[in-house]
Amino acid sequence: MNGELSFHEALSRRLKIMKPSRQDVADLIAGDSIKLTPNVEPLFHSLRQRNKSICILSGGFWELIDPLARQLQLSREQVYCNSLLFDDAGAYAGFDPQAWTATQGGKKRAVEHIRELTNSKTIVMVGDGATDLEARDVGDGKGGADLFVGYGGVEVRKRIQEEADWYIYDFQELVEAIEGS
Repeated sequence: MNGELSFHEALSRRLKIMKPSRQDVADLIAGDSIKLTPNVEPLFHSLRQRNKSICILSGGFWELIDPLARQLQLSREQVYCNSLLFDDAGAYAGFDPQAWTATQGGKKRAVEHIRELTNSKTIVMVGDGATDLEARDVGDGKGGADLFVGYGGVEVRKRIQEEADWYIYDFQELVEAIEGS
């Protein structure tokens, strides 16, 4: 998350250790341990009131993000993330290497894809990790998010805090900025 390893390598290593089965994922979801970050719902509400396009762009997994996406009233097409692969018995078999977020630079490519799909002139991205930060437009002509808002409400990462265009600790800060504009 701080950028020492490529995202793909870090993800591969973690998953080879964990080897999450289909049942492990189902148990995690059933255990109600997956929850929205505070003030995300008011943020989405405020954006929807202003007819803004909303997407989730995550290095996480669809199987775990799906319940949150449904709670936020987002379709699968509005979520760009990785997907776990399981064999016929439900054992871990890898992750989809073709997913937008499975490789280094994938989030930046996804941002440009989203820009084309939504015909957006300005894209603001909120994130807390190195792969989020790398999706920002750095003026090299390769695109990316026009504004990167770093988020430290769960964990503060110094590099993200230092390099973000704006850094917040609570999504309420964004709600107030949007509603005050």
